[in-house]
Amino acid sequence: MDVVIVCCGNQLAGDDGVGSRIAKSLERVLCERPDVCGKNVLLVDAGTPGLSLLDIIRGKDLAIVVDAVASGSAPGTIITGRAEETIPKVDRGWSLHGLGITEALELGRLAEPDDMPRDILFVGVEVGDATPGKIGLTPPVEAAVPRAVEEVVRLINENAV
Repeated sequence: MDVVIVCCGNQLAGDDGVGSRIAKSLERVLCERPDVCGKNVLLVDAGTPGLSLLDIIRGKDLAIVVDAVASGSAPGTIITGRAEETIPKVDRGWSLHGLGITEALELGRLAEPDDMPRDILFVGVEVGDATPGKIGLTPPVEAAVPRAVEEVVRLINENAV
């Protein structure tokens, strides 16, 4: 089974950069942990992918998208589930210049349903401060990184069979 982990976010916007921080931790885990080492897993630190998300996940059996979320929960809260049911929707209209993850996935399912992964799962970390120009994570979000990494590993082990 081909698995892709897509870590998203903007490192120049405080907690929105949590996806990149999780990608760095996952890099070590994927090489060292026997429960995931050797599985066909591709890790991509995608930044803010927009429509290019579809190129990253095309042809894979399983995609796990990791990103910061602003759902109103306490900062550092981990949100996990199927992408279409879990990613908070933001009504910002359709524009090819500012597609979010939800819109890109919806477009992929409409335009290329046979090329999209069978399962697209989501691991989100609730942000505390995503101020543009701020570098670094707030303490609650930094503390959530190991839990988010473990959640990604759990999803791989439960779904990559």
